[in-house]
Amino acid sequence: NSSDIDVIRDKRMLLGIKLAVPFAKVKFLVPGLTYYQDFYFGEKTIKNYIFLIFNSFWEFIAMLFSSQIYVFSTLMSNQIKNLYNKKSKIVKPGVDYDLFKPLNNKFSKNDLKKEFEIPVEKLILLFTGRFSGQKGLPIILSNFLKLDHNKYHLILVGSGSLDEFIKKNTNNISNITIYRSTTEIQKFYQFSDIFLMSSEYEPFGQTILEAAACNLPVISIDDIGFQTATKEILGKYGFYQKKNDFLSDIDLCVNSFLPTRDKIRKEYLWENLLNDLTDGRIFE
Repeated sequence: NSSDIDVIRDKRMLLGIKLAVPFAKVKFLVPGLTYYQDFYFGEKTIKNYIFLIFNSFWEFIAMLFSSQIYVFSTLMSNQIKNLYNKKSKIVKPGVDYDLFKPLNNKFSKNDLKKEFEIPVEKLILLFTGRFSGQKGLPIILSNFLKLDHNKYHLILVGSGSLDEFIKKNTNNISNITIYRSTTEIQKFYQFSDIFLMSSEYEPFGQTILEAAACNLPVISIDDIGFQTATKEILGKYGFYQKKNDFLSDIDLCVNSFLPTRDKIRKEYLWENLLNDLTDGRIFE
């Protein structure tokens, strides 16, 4: 009926619901902005120009017909204001704290490393996500190759447009391991020592929550041209570097022992998100 509320992430679906039920209150949860996520920080190709025009149109229509716009960060809220002159409400997602949790002891970490054939004696640096230029993988590789190969091991989990670049630039490097996909990503966080957030643009970053839930130190890039929500999420519990010195304080990060799990668990809960999206109707 007309009092029902639908929360939609898909731009075109939102319009479909409004056409089918004109008086429905439909709220738009924006997963990312096309201009920034797929164009500004992406390749300037004809295909991407067409993609930008098409998706920006649907994005504008979705915001025009929604009764409320929700975003996951101040960064996204400001960008919506600049692009569409629309106000939005910031909400916070959650993470599965039962799945993403730290291991109790070093022996458990070593057992996991052996399961995935990762050197037990080395410190593990982890990246998970799309293999694309926007994610900063060239920055990771160039900085990682400056480190002591006998001390550190890099794990890249994902795939994407830079698959060939990654393959070409990691061939015959024994302390870099690539996993195209996994159904047990939590285990990678659990046996790693540092999580690398190297994105140029990241309006939120669920992987930050997953890493923090496992008490994994997070290093991100705070430099000219980089726009991410890492500081908003982690604050003083994160480590922030210039892109050319991304891994210069790696030992400091490893030995930090910051309670990142306790920090995010106070703010990032799925039930809080549902409460915000439904005006408290579910968990009253």
